[in-house]
Amino acid sequence: MIELKKVSKAYAGQQGLTQALNDVSLSVAPGQIYGVMGRSGAGKSTLIRTVNLLERPDSGQVFVGGQSLLSLSEAGLLKARREIGMIFQQFNLLQSRTVFDNIALPLELEKLPRRLIKKRVEELLSLVDLSSKAQAYPDQLSGGQKQRVAIARSLANKPKVLLSDEATSSLDPETTDNILELLKRINRELGLTILLITHEMDVIRKICQRACILEAGAIIEEGQVVDIFSHPKTDIAKRFVLSNLHVAIPEPLQKLLQKNPEDQSVPVVRLTFLGKKVGEPLMVSLLTKFNVITNILQANLNWVQDASIGMSICELLGEREAVVASIQFIQNQGIDVEILGYVNRSATFME
Repeated sequence: MIELKKVSKAYAGQQGLTQALNDVSLSVAPGQIYGVMGRSGAGKSTLIRTVNLLERPDSGQVFVGGQSLLSLSEAGLLKARREIGMIFQQFNLLQSRTVFDNIALPLELEKLPRRLIKKRVEELLSLVDLSSKAQAYPDQLSGGQKQRVAIARSLANKPKVLLSDEATSSLDPETTDNILELLKRINRELGLTILLITHEMDVIRKICQRACILEAGAIIEEGQVVDIFSHPKTDIAKRFVLSNLHVAIPEPLQKLLQKNPEDQSVPVVRLTFLGKKVGEPLMVSLLTKFNVITNILQANLNWVQDASIGMSICELLGEREAVVASIQFIQNQGIDVEILGYVNRSATFME
């Protein structure tokens, strides 16, 4: 449904050219919710604005619904944009118009008959659970309600694609969850393809099936969301994932970690469990098979879509050969093991 091929974009500034996008290629399948994750300045907003050519790339190709947007005339592009809805962080509602009239605006610009406009707006108000707010003005609404109005307006022309530009960034966590549930319902009921950008890994975890991580205008990691969370390949992806799952190395432990083992040191490992592996009695197995004690220092369990992911940071206490064998055993069970370093037994984190 959406395809970018080798898209690049640079901006001229006082310090010379800034490369916002650098040879970016990605593909979003029809009906998919695809997330673009990155820090501030990574190029996310530029990327999403190239999809409807609000930003024209310096090079590359942009396809939506199999159609090359860069090859279209102005009239053709205007028509194509009607099938691409967009929602923004700041809602962009007209303060002088009611909720009903804000949603109706795209249809009025299409010069639809009033009765058809009324019918469509009422459908959308029902869809976003705002029928009772039809005659309210934006300054009478909460942030979440304003974003629901913006979503309804973006759907007025029955688009096939919805672009979300940091649409939940200014909302509190509970309201964010409500908006994400609405987007999931719209995706499910309308079959809408959604491309969203965010700097919040939690948004990616809760709503997206597939995602990429953007850094300095380039995609550094891409794949199924559950794979990115369970086996991040880059340091940036690991930081995003660990901060979201709250299993970063505790600061007191960081001060004690050494890169290489010593005579009296024990390994500190990060274990990543996926799916049914989360519930398996690993600690019992290590103790009975290898006489290795698992000392859990940090742990968390979370859900990515329908998959459970567990992460824990542990010390493995036992004879060195037994510990080595236990690590091999863990890996053979399909559990990811990352050795974070070693800590001297006489100065362990827990003492």
